[in-house]
Amino acid sequence: MRAISGFGQSPSTIHYTHDNSSSLEEQNEELPHEAYNAGSLLFKISDPLSTGELTLNNTNADDIPNISFNYFSNPQDLQTCVNGYHILEKLVKTKYLIELMQPSNDTFEKLLKFTVNETVNLIPRTADVTESLEKCCRQALVTIWHYHGGCLKGKVINSDYKVLGAQGLRVIDGSTFVQSPGTNPQATLMMLGSGFGQSPSTIHYTHDNSSSLEEQNEELPHEAYNAGSLLFKISDPLSTGELTLNNTNADDIPNISFNYFSNPQDLQTCVNGYHILEKLVKTKYLIELMQPSNDTFEKLLKFTVNETVNLIPRTADVTESLEKCCRQALVTIWNYHGGCLKGKVINSDYKVLGAQGLRVIDGSTFVQSPGTNPQATLMMLGRYMGTKILRKRLGQAAGV
Repeated sequence: MRAISGFGQSPSTIHYTHDNSSSLEEQNEELPHEAYNAGSLLFKISDPLSTGELTLNNTNADDIPNISFNYFSNPQDLQTCVNGYHILEKLVKTKYLIELMQPSNDTFEKLLKFTVNETVNLIPRTADVTESLEKCCRQALVTIWHYHGGCLKGKVINSDYKVLGAQGLRVIDGSTFVQSPGTNPQATLMMLGSGFGQSPSTIHYTHDNSSSLEEQNEELPHEAYNAGSLLFKISDPLSTGELTLNNTNADDIPNISFNYFSNPQDLQTCVNGYHILEKLVKTKYLIELMQPSNDTFEKLLKFTVNETVNLIPRTADVTESLEKCCRQALVTIWNYHGGCLKGKVINSDYKVLGAQGLRVIDGSTFVQSPGTNPQATLMMLGRYMGTKILRKRLGQAAGV
């Protein structure tokens, strides 16, 4: 995943706040491909006190802005990083990790050097990098994938995410965050942007409906979202959808028929999921978090249907059966796939059929979505294919 760090950046647009004496190229140290057949232990400096700066060179959106990350401009962040390495050192010496490697007295020092060399960033290296943990912190750091803070409220957007001074333009992504969430922000971002970008003309349904959500005129208060969620997923559904292009313009939205529950077995799986949720709601651990009554689960069902953001019209009798709840409260859970399948759009090398110099390597090539967030799977797939392409074109000269 770190292999993509630094792309889209150039030394002229990134500034550092510490001294460096030699570049990574000058060291001429290469890592064998086998070095990546390993796991990673990472730590994150959450809520750093150091702040960066982003300025535009001009009004051309294609031009890269000037970015000053100002890493460790606040010394407390540097101390936090050093503490992180101390924790990693203790972990490396635990019996569980010792069983996975052949440790020696200088194992941790070797791991530090490997970490600095393996991290992909534009920060020049010094030969004495392992002399102190402070130097390791400065040279092995990387913004951990999820950039944020470039479009803050009051500076670029207003409280409705509308860009200041522009008409018909909003920004709804991680650049609006003051701080990045402690975990992968995908779910947070999808929740934030739920409903944007959809249009009724591009989504079709395969079940009857009698009234639309707009006709009900039911609004949820902001406080309704100050809560947790219990979700279940219909893994490996038997129902399949259909995607067709309107034309050859890549900017035009295709026609999508999800065909939810066209196979009745999927509907039964959904009903079984609600039965499990009903049992969970009645456990002592969740009862302590709310004041349950005889109709608590029915209220939760109605809330679930109303709270779910999709374009499926609602019926007034939605809580009469779990089947109706399934049909009206469903949503494709963020990670779309299946639009570019092998043999239909791409071949086994991910090359687009009938096109030259074009590959698709993303979630659209999956027949089924992984059971968890697919980000790591996709990044691993992208790295593997990138390495494979380089080896085929350059051979040993590829260095990977």
